[in-house]
Amino acid sequence: MSNDRLPQLPTLLNPLINALFNCPNPKTSPLSKIFEKLKFQNFILLVPPFEQLLKYDTHSQIPIKLCEEFVSSHILVTSDDPNNNWYKTLNNKESNIRISDFNIILNNVRRIKILDVQYFPNFNDYFFADSHFLFLFIDICLVDNNNILNCLLPQNIQIVNNPLDSEEEETENGETLKFERFLALHQDVTNSLKSSLDFQLKELKHSYKKHSFDEISKAFSGIIDQSIEFCKNKKEFKDLPNLQETVSEYVEKYCYKPIISIIKQVTKNDRIFLSAISQISLNVLSTPLYLENNDSAFSLKTVIDYERRIDKAVLLIKEISKRKLHREKCELLLKVLKCLSADEFLDADTLLSLLILCLCRSDSHSLYEQLIYLQHFSIYEETVSFGPAAYAISTYAGALSFIEQSLRDEGGILTICECVYSFWEIVKGGQLDDLKMFLDRNKVITDVEFLVKTRTFKGESFISLCSQNLEYGGDIFTWVYESNPEFFALEDILEDRDKDNRTLLLQSLKYENTKMTEIIMNLLCENCTKMEMSVFINATENSTNRTCGHYFGFDLNGLKKVGLLLDWDIKDNLGYTPLFSLLRSYDHPQYEILVDISLRLCISSYSLKHLSFDFYYHVDKKGNSLLHILKSNLKEVLQLKNIDVNARNSSGMTPLMVFSKYNRVQNIRDIVTDDRVMLHARVDSPKKYIGMSCFDFVKSPVIMDILGRNIIPFKDMERKPVFLSLRLEGTTWVLSMSLKGNNREVLVTKHSLKCFKAFVFLHKKKYKYSFLSHDIILNNIPISTEKSEMLLGDFRKLQINKIFSYWDKIVFGICLNDKDFLDGLLLNDHQMVKYLKQKVNEVDAQKSVRHVPSAKYKLMNNEEVLSIKMFLRFAINELHNLKKEVSILKKLLIFYPLKMKDIVESDYILLKKIMEPLYGKIFDSTFETLKTDILKLHDYPFSESILAVNFFYICIEKLITKIQKSTTTTIQSWFLLHVEYLENEKQYNRSNPDYKKSGGQVWPTMVEDYLEENRQMYKNKAYISLKNAFEKLRTIDTQLRNEHVNLAEEINNFMASKNTFLFSTVIVDISKKMLVSQKGKLLKLKQIKDRIGKL
Repeated sequence: MSNDRLPQLPTLLNPLINALFNCPNPKTSPLSKIFEKLKFQNFILLVPPFEQLLKYDTHSQIPIKLCEEFVSSHILVTSDDPNNNWYKTLNNKESNIRISDFNIILNNVRRIKILDVQYFPNFNDYFFADSHFLFLFIDICLVDNNNILNCLLPQNIQIVNNPLDSEEEETENGETLKFERFLALHQDVTNSLKSSLDFQLKELKHSYKKHSFDEISKAFSGIIDQSIEFCKNKKEFKDLPNLQETVSEYVEKYCYKPIISIIKQVTKNDRIFLSAISQISLNVLSTPLYLENNDSAFSLKTVIDYERRIDKAVLLIKEISKRKLHREKCELLLKVLKCLSADEFLDADTLLSLLILCLCRSDSHSLYEQLIYLQHFSIYEETVSFGPAAYAISTYAGALSFIEQSLRDEGGILTICECVYSFWEIVKGGQLDDLKMFLDRNKVITDVEFLVKTRTFKGESFISLCSQNLEYGGDIFTWVYESNPEFFALEDILEDRDKDNRTLLLQSLKYENTKMTEIIMNLLCENCTKMEMSVFINATENSTNRTCGHYFGFDLNGLKKVGLLLDWDIKDNLGYTPLFSLLRSYDHPQYEILVDISLRLCISSYSLKHLSFDFYYHVDKKGNSLLHILKSNLKEVLQLKNIDVNARNSSGMTPLMVFSKYNRVQNIRDIVTDDRVMLHARVDSPKKYIGMSCFDFVKSPVIMDILGRNIIPFKDMERKPVFLSLRLEGTTWVLSMSLKGNNREVLVTKHSLKCFKAFVFLHKKKYKYSFLSHDIILNNIPISTEKSEMLLGDFRKLQINKIFSYWDKIVFGICLNDKDFLDGLLLNDHQMVKYLKQKVNEVDAQKSVRHVPSAKYKLMNNEEVLSIKMFLRFAINELHNLKKEVSILKKLLIFYPLKMKDIVESDYILLKKIMEPLYGKIFDSTFETLKTDILKLHDYPFSESILAVNFFYICIEKLITKIQKSTTTTIQSWFLLHVEYLENEKQYNRSNPDYKKSGGQVWPTMVEDYLEENRQMYKNKAYISLKNAFEKLRTIDTQLRNEHVNLAEEINNFMASKNTFLFSTVIVDISKKMLVSQKGKLLKLKQIKDRIGKL
């Protein structure tokens, strides 16, 4: 008995998976009730990180125990409502759970992130609902040691839409509430205070025309004083600290909008409109930066620094009108002045000029109203009388006064600005003749040097504007430069930056201005050192962090000149290196040449620095490698050392999948010849395309043909079919598959699902006793609305893949047993219909030509039937033994990658403990992705083989069922009918002695018995009974003979094909994929080694 026991499987690292799926004695286990509930029920298991399961509970500091409550809280089953797609936990503690966008959503509020997905093959003997179960790996345990659902705890009650809830509570002489929140708790007092304020403000609005701002300010102060007295007289406010200050600021906020409304009404005729000078250039105003008698002091770098200060100050000025407290407005105004001075000593005139520029560029319509408010409506009078705030307000007033006066003067700022704006427009979009005419017309107003030194509010210089003029910008710059080269010092060209810190070369590249790019490149190459060039071309722009190298796809000649000086490691905000960006220049007319030059220059640049090219560094933030993005020239990248041709991006897609999706035919031709590529790989991340292979992305029949022809090696002798994809084309489901023809040439065929099912049904009809499970194809459609099928939701493709794999094995079984029958799949649908009709007629003809027993039909005797029975029982015993061996093989195939992954996880934990004290979080972020990739590679060689062995197990069970039916039904019926026949024969012998003399054959005497009219009635009865018994026995005897012949033939076919089937689908498949997988793991381990070396 002990020899029949299956070997005990080792413990898995994840305690939850081990407890639920690897229980040696489920009946006596503490989880026995769960096992009983799930015996025939499908479910989803939520798997927290095993590190959390191995650690202590965060609340109780008690080790987490895998009790029944804990486990059942992590098991999801479908809701009882058939119209509801929601899930519930097995313990019914929570029933409002759904899965959307690969997140678990609890109560429409909480989201739990799905870190990973696994369609886990079941290896135990106590779950019978399915061969695979869905595991969703999440980032948190749902219950603590007290069995409370952590993620489902109710939130603290909050006041909806109350902006004060986000403010921190102050602590002074104990904890106190904010004044506004305090008022919310005393509605009666609050209503009285607001009524008083509304009444006084209403009176002020009706009488403001009769008063000056000083009188309105006094009225405003009176409102504040009355409010303070009101609060002091209320007992509710007695214990509030800083009552006077708190009430004053509350009332100021409450009165702000009405007061500003009054100011606007009074000053509506005094508003200053700045739109005409909102883009004023810095050199229009008088500052030391552009003094004519101080040329030696001019520095463009200093000018650019001031421009950046001005930009920050403008943002602060725009913020002033949004604040409701006088104190806050003064603080912002002081920040403006501090920002402009930048802790440097600036004379009052310079500071005033810079503030004027900021006010103009703010283009605000409420500057005057804000000034009036600052001058007259301070709670504390000393604020506007002396001190830093008073100085800031007076400077603000002086700046507005200057702007107002300048706008009224003829030939002042407004005239100069209009001239400058016109100059900018001509340079950006006009022709050289337009510029010459403009300069002639405006000689009186300004000169060329002044205009050339102007800069827009975006920090664009004259050269920047020329770069934007794609057609005539080069001509304009060349004419001005040749006439006045002294205007363009090399230092200025090198230091020139716009608001986004873009250099002149970067701007011309970004605008794709060929001529300006060439001019700037020539100027730099002729006048700069290599060090200056390197610094210049590797300067990054602020918004994207890109360098010139990211844009050189536009200028191949420039790339050739400075490619060796580029810093190829700089990544932009999307994670693109210069090489990555250049290889994504798909619209480039010479894309192949661009790729070739870029790769050569990049690799050469690394060599000059004595560095090796790191393929894995050039990966963007979405995980796309250089292989993912290449449009062509794939062979050049495949020749590089230590590249991963199966690298996955964040969507789980390999380069081959991307090529299939975007119809990159030549890339596919190149990569399928690489023995490292995983043609069978599927998206395994919890993303949109989960479960899809490269074949599912194919849109072109040409690509499907290329992939299909390469998926079956030429050396494979068997005509093993490989199913490629099943997709909906219009309203028809279409199946694509690869198959070797009679001349061993691999062919890719396409059939409608309806036609394919007819093909399978025909085989089932011809081979009634076949061990193949035809019903897996005939009864499984691509999309099902069954509740059991809907359990997987977003992950339905995983189950379709499993069924699809079984289809592949069924057709392979047909191929092994009837190779001629498989020729029908080589035909197109139209030809297959004719082929199927022909085959159906042949099968029907064979059935019509049945062997009809003659009158001399000889029945089998007991010994012959017993011999058949013994043969079938022997076959059953052999199949049961084989079934046990296959079950062990299946468990080994499942457990090997599981334990290998456990070893990787354990090694990672150990390495992490060693490395983290030295390198901190750098280690975790650096190696987590590599560890995940290695774990995935352990699954790749075994996933299909596990399905193959599982299918083989199903075939054994089906064959055993058919044999058992014959032994328990047909043979048993034969013995019963045989006994009945012998009893009737005895009765007839008594009534007809001649029967025994004839040797038991009654048929020669039937006619004469019939003609004897005087034969006794009981003799006729005995004859009829004997005849009926004989007919029944002969029917079952014939059935048994046919069953024996067919079962013997099917057992022979099964035994003959099992070795070929297992060898091809398990040994060969695992061996091939293991080689590819090991190569991939070696690459990942080398990456880990290299990165540890860098750390």
